[in-house]
Amino acid sequence: YGGGRYLTDTVKGTFGRGVELLPGDRVRLDGNYLYNPSCAYDDRWACPLAPPENRIDLPLRAGELAYHD
Repeated sequence: YGGGRYLTDTVKGTFGRGVELLPGDRVRLDGNYLYNPSCAYDDRWACPLAPPENRIDLPLRAGELAYHD
């Protein structure tokens, strides 16, 4: 699945826990709240892709778990 991962989802109650605003225009992202959207598991689901202005084009230098069939 190449559409990326989702971070904050108010429906699941993670709003405010995956993103922390820090002093000096800095932001801390908590990767523990990243998840694959439904369309990553089944092609019958449609997921809207985030617009370019909502994407972060930076490497995440941390471990990553990938979904396996």
